[in-house]
Amino acid sequence: FPSHDINWGNNYINSGCRIGFGSTDPNQISTWYTITNTPLETNRFNGITWATEVDSLGRIYVGGPLTSTFTTYSYFRTSFTATRLIRLNSDGSPDTTFNTGAGISSNVRRIKVDPTNPSRVYVAGDFGAYNGVTVNYLVRINTSDGSIDTSFSGGTRFNNLVYDIDIDSSGKIYATGLFTTYNGVAAVRLCRLNT
Repeated sequence: FPSHDINWGNNYINSGCRIGFGSTDPNQISTWYTITNTPLETNRFNGITWATEVDSLGRIYVGGPLTSTFTTYSYFRTSFTATRLIRLNSDGSPDTTFNTGAGISSNVRRIKVDPTNPSRVYVAGDFGAYNGVTVNYLVRINTSDGSIDTSFSGGTRFNNLVYDIDIDSSGKIYATGLFTTYNGVAAVRLCRLNT
């Protein structure tokens, strides 16, 4: 067993080790516990994250870029697939009910839960597709299961990337970015969308 004063924040307890509590003197410890698996590990992404958003239930949405992005999230040494978008429960565990499928095809720059309707979340960025479906830089996703909200059709949508979005109290969406059109109509780097 390792020394009692080890900094466990940056170390692991290996399987097969024994641990005891109550004294720094091993002879004074009456009950020892054998580690049968390795539960102590920092939860982590395998790449860079760029965007986060927390909903009213404490669930955390995390998005990332195309280059050096995360494709997996490790939770207690179990790896979960997550291609540039994942939702975590408030305890840090992956929310497997939020299924992103093939994920986001490129950079996620902004995630925004709709304050007027928490059953949907918007994701904006440089991507053309979500879960294999063309969405052109902005997608609205159902928070119940991670599927695309098809009631937000949007037509051809933006012709270039969206840097940021916000939603007002009526549910209208404000978008900024490098785009010059929305559905073929002039919208030079700033656009307000209906719900």
